[in-house]
Amino acid sequence: MGEVFAFALESRRGHNGPMPKGYISVKQAAERLGKSEQAVRNLCQRGRIKAERISDVWLIDEEAFQTFKPQREGRPNKK
Repeated sequence: MGEVFAFALESRRGHNGPMPKGYISVKQAAERLGKSEQAVRNLCQRGRIKAERISDVWLIDEEAFQTFKPQREGRPNKK
């Protein structure tokens, strides 16, 4: 877990090193889902994607992300 905190601290300082093992970035998740980075952050905040937030850095659990199944967002269509 120390590796995760060290990564988050360095990210806050503007250093972009490799992601800790077992995690992917918001940007990587957005690219894989074909969504914006903000949409992925929203999914993390709502608990739809298993992730840890350290300061302002989201670390997404790679194994849990692979089992994530996106659902249609918004209100259902009227009949």
